[in-house]
Amino acid sequence: MKLGGSDLVKMGAVLFVSHSVANRTTDALLLCHFWSQASYISDMIMGLSGLITHPGALPVLLCNLYQSALHRQLKATWKKMFRTEVSSGQSGIAILRPSGAALPPGNGDDPDLSRKAIGVAQLCVAWDEYVSHSNTLVAKVKTFLESYLEDHVEPSNELLVDQTQILWDHINIGFERASSLSDSVKHLQERAKIQVEAVRIIKHCRFCLHFMTLLTGR
Repeated sequence: MKLGGSDLVKMGAVLFVSHSVANRTTDALLLCHFWSQASYISDMIMGLSGLITHPGALPVLLCNLYQSALHRQLKATWKKMFRTEVSSGQSGIAILRPSGAALPPGNGDDPDLSRKAIGVAQLCVAWDEYVSHSNTLVAKVKTFLESYLEDHVEPSNELLVDQTQILWDHINIGFERASSLSDSVKHLQERAKIQVEAVRIIKHCRFCLHFMTLLTGR
């Protein structure tokens, strides 16, 4: 199991899991890109002693952490999108301050406006890829839990039944969250495309106006 995009997502990890059905033992090797995340995951594992012998525990944990990291980065990109919309003044949606008051729209004078709008659009391409990868991982882990529940969980084994149910509930939350992340990326992509085009039109109109001024001397 591999979580990509470490530089942008601020999380990167590779997980290898080996499980003995007969002995009910699980061995895992987890490699993290960031030491702080390795330490954090290690602390969480220590607190999940009742679940960690289940082969689905670490995959579910990593899916949830990866989705949380993607959510944080998407939230940061939305803030960039809002600032671009305010700066360009080309939006029919009011951007509100924390106080509830609307931010006054700009007039597109920011010399870096094109770069900022294109930068948001470029991030959208990355988030689309990483969210899609995250959704695929969640779906695979859910399929694994379904198969494990059907093939290896006996109703008489109360511990394993409880472990699987807890993990099943968590991966279902992740499955619903996957849909929310996908919707957020699609919405962000459309807003970014609109701003890139709006900024292009602003620049074009100002160039034409400047050119006409030079021709007429007015």
